[in-house]
Amino acid sequence: MDLLETFVAPFLAVVLLVVILSVIFWGVMKLLASPVLWAMSVQALERVPGKEGQIVFTGSSSVTYWSSLARDMAPLEVVNRGFGGSMICHAVHFAERLLKPPRPRAVVLSAGSNDLAAWRSVEVVYADFEALFRRLQQLHPGVPLYYLSTNRAPSRRHLWARIDQLNARIRALSEKEPLVRFIDASAALYDERGELKPGHFGI
Repeated sequence: MDLLETFVAPFLAVVLLVVILSVIFWGVMKLLASPVLWAMSVQALERVPGKEGQIVFTGSSSVTYWSSLARDMAPLEVVNRGFGGSMICHAVHFAERLLKPPRPRAVVLSAGSNDLAAWRSVEVVYADFEALFRRLQQLHPGVPLYYLSTNRAPSRRHLWARIDQLNARIRALSEKEPLVRFIDASAALYDERGELKPGHFGI
């Protein structure tokens, strides 16, 4: 009995703790991927009127907080339909509402980092991107989808390898699919030595 209490019982307690933490972790990951979190945000975006020939920007916080978007893109007309810390799978789920008529000139997507941070595999995230492209073509045939590459944010250095893989796969798709356009948003952030230039990511 002493041996059981000394070795086995603590071991079982650790195993139980690991199981509980794993269940909680994957529960949180599943919740983050749920579109329910963004229903109200998308509902608010639907109230923003769209016009024929606008460029629709959508994605996560990089788009949501792009306060100078209209000024930066002038004279092109744009509409901002970014929402919080969303993922590509959320853009797929809400595609009909985010990309509803009138017909846009183009769609620009900035998302992917949150997907990878939520432990979604590169294959799953890439499949989500393909699904969004297909849905766009169903809604608005011939409208191009521009992808702003997922950036190597210093706070997500542990994801850089997977970020590079995702960017490479979408870039490869853009080279054979003329309606998919890849924009390398990272090139201007780093110097020739691969070091982050001052003034980006709060550094």
